[in-house]
Amino acid sequence: MNGSSVGFRLISCWTRLWLEAGATASYGAVVKPCNYPAKFPQVSTLVPMYFCGNTLLEAYWKSVQWPGEGIFVGEPLARPWGCAFLRYVNGDLILRTTLLSPSKTYAILAADTLGGDFKPVMENITIDNYRLAKITVPDANRPIYELVEQ
Repeated sequence: MNGSSVGFRLISCWTRLWLEAGATASYGAVVKPCNYPAKFPQVSTLVPMYFCGNTLLEAYWKSVQWPGEGIFVGEPLARPWGCAFLRYVNGDLILRTTLLSPSKTYAILAADTLGGDFKPVMENITIDNYRLAKITVPDANRPIYELVEQ
């Protein structure tokens, strides 16, 4: 046995243990040398992509410049983020979502029919960082609402 196969067995053992302990996935280099940053996920791309609704595999692939130099192990279609939850409370429409980006500005439009004339009911909606955002539309008495980027 050479050192590479022993090292690979040790790494695959750790990966298996991480997955058994509850990790959704892992990604690592499979071609030496391993010290090129382009072979690993850029956290500044990975986390926002995953949080805003990409599957885990999509987020990893968008964050790694050399994905052919690594291996992804785990649940590629995991997508716990990127959802929108709507509910009415005392006539107000409450939207909770992780789909918003801090670098963008949004508006909520309303109409009486799907093909109707949408008019803004809230504008200049922003968030300061990636998080679960809560937007409340007071006196929401229109049948159709739409969240759009301004």
